[in-house]
Amino acid sequence: GWMEKQGFLKQGSLPGEDQRQALYRKVMASLSDAYRSRGVLNLAKVMVWAKKFSEVRTLLGSRWSEVSHIGEAWYLMGVALEMSGEPKEALAYYRKALEHMPEHRQSYRQLAEASEKTGDLAGAEETYRRALEIFQEDVPLLSNYGVLLARQGHSQEAMELFNRAARIKPDLPELNNNIGMLYSMNKQYGQAIASFNRALQSNPNDPQAYHNLGVVYTLLERYPE
Repeated sequence: GWMEKQGFLKQGSLPGEDQRQALYRKVMASLSDAYRSRGVLNLAKVMVWAKKFSEVRTLLGSRWSEVSHIGEAWYLMGVALEMSGEPKEALAYYRKALEHMPEHRQSYRQLAEASEKTGDLAGAEETYRRALEIFQEDVPLLSNYGVLLARQGHSQEAMELFNRAARIKPDLPELNNNIGMLYSMNKQYGQAIASFNRALQSNPNDPQAYHNLGVVYTLLERYPE
């Protein structure tokens, strides 16, 4: 339905900046061996921000013996694989990243996302639970775990997670959209409208909130509360 396909919003997506690559390449040429691995990772990180995922794979693959002892290298290669349409292959890299960096929150987020993409919903849930034991007030983790549960029909558990996140960031538009979506799924249209309006108070130009409001008003015409 429309709710599962377009209503819920994920958080923590990667930025799309495209600066500083030429500078890093020039700096790399002058680095000593002691600093070269860090330079490789800095360049790979800029490429990830710029969404140059095939270039990241090529760069890290060509220097893997220099960087494979660093957890961030495994994480960045995982991102490059996942964003290139290979989430199944990315899983092992995220897991290895967490072996090196047991409290790297973004590796947990991406591991959960990749698990969900491959259909391993149980694995995604386990990853979210593990992450939230460490990062109890991480709003993207709480919200995205709530979305996963809501899509499986676990409305009560999802709302508990959304409410935990809302106590931390009550004015976050994406979160209020998600809360409104869950109310809509449960045909609690008045509360859904209030949630979407809260999203618009924080971001008056939020197209998702306007879309969701339009859908709810249409549903109200068909199924009055």
